[in-house]
Amino acid sequence: MSKITRGLKIGYFALIVLMFTAWLVRYSMLGGNKISPGIEKAVVAFAEFPNKVFTLIKPGANIDKRYIPDTGSKTGISYFADTSALSHGYLLVSTLNQDKNQECKLLDLRKNRIIKTWLINTDTILRYTRSANLNRNNLRLIHPLLLTDSSLIFNTEYSLIKIDKKSKVVWANRNIFHHSIEYLNSNLIWACTTIVNKTPVYMFTAKDTLVNDGIAEVNSGNGNIVYQKSIYSILNDNGYKYLMAIGNFENDEFHLNEVNPAPADTKYWKKGDLLISLRHRNTVFLYRPATNKILWLKTGPWANQHSCTFVGDDKIMVLGNDVMRSNDYVKLLYKYNNIYLYNFKNNTIDTPYVKMISQLGLKTYTEGRCNILPGGDVFFDETNEGKLYIFNADKLKMKYCERIDDKHIKMMSLVRYIPQ
Repeated sequence: MSKITRGLKIGYFALIVLMFTAWLVRYSMLGGNKISPGIEKAVVAFAEFPNKVFTLIKPGANIDKRYIPDTGSKTGISYFADTSALSHGYLLVSTLNQDKNQECKLLDLRKNRIIKTWLINTDTILRYTRSANLNRNNLRLIHPLLLTDSSLIFNTEYSLIKIDKKSKVVWANRNIFHHSIEYLNSNLIWACTTIVNKTPVYMFTAKDTLVNDGIAEVNSGNGNIVYQKSIYSILNDNGYKYLMAIGNFENDEFHLNEVNPAPADTKYWKKGDLLISLRHRNTVFLYRPATNKILWLKTGPWANQHSCTFVGDDKIMVLGNDVMRSNDYVKLLYKYNNIYLYNFKNNTIDTPYVKMISQLGLKTYTEGRCNILPGGDVFFDETNEGKLYIFNADKLKMKYCERIDDKHIKMMSLVRYIPQ
């Protein structure tokens, strides 16, 4: 047999093996379930090997994502208006420090003064999570909530933890918690959770099962869950199961990212009703836990939104990230994010801050927080860009960020505005 013939046969055999492997990977990724899990795992691992090599050898591939490239932004607060023009409030900022431990700071906006700092050892917090996905290079303390005794409650996206005023751990709930945490009363908080069931709540195929996001009422004194309810169950009970049928099925169909309790009774809601955001459905709804009833639901015009809050007696605010998603990237629908005000009185939507948002070029893609402040100012946490702003419809009043080095600023972890 000639060398050419032998080479052609080897090449042909290699091509067949390559095509078969590619088919196995495609079959697996599209939800095929006739291959044994062991073989499937081996084939997918084989297909991922080049990416792992690339990650090891590419400069910067393993960079800490909490480091945001930025060479020009001034660290700390920059004022663009007299401080008397700012709402008298505080920012509760969670980020990493120079030692890659965690810290939370309470910052007085008018006085540009740190009122208190909590220092939290990363290794200590890592002991209270069930996930191997967390490490010293990616741990974040998400959306810390300040209680009256100067203790804090935060989540790690895998657990819910309380520390006291001296930064010592008081309790840790090792269930999965993520995104927003909101104050209900002196004993209870609302949080986003993922309910882990032995039997899937919804199964499209043997592998495509629903991430069972839910709302959780938690005792702030001991960390115990007092009440929880599956988002799937809420939608199903109220005739909105069809929302699952928008586009292709994805495991994270709902992506719950906000549970916000109404602070008082009005014509349109009662104290304790919940404003709930489902990012992957472009949907916000008003829910009454006492009766298990959805009082109002709207899909769009916001897209892949974060941070919905009550405004006055008859409005809500929704921060529209306004992006399109794929498995590999997100892309802005427009050139920037937007803030939507929905008016229950006349069923209208206004975007009064679009001028300043476009001038500032605000574009947080996958996170973000926003509040309408007394007097109509906006607090905007551009999380993915590591910057905080306060502005009104016509003028920027304040900007804040924290530098790590001359090339990077810090990513913050859902900053909370606290009124005086």
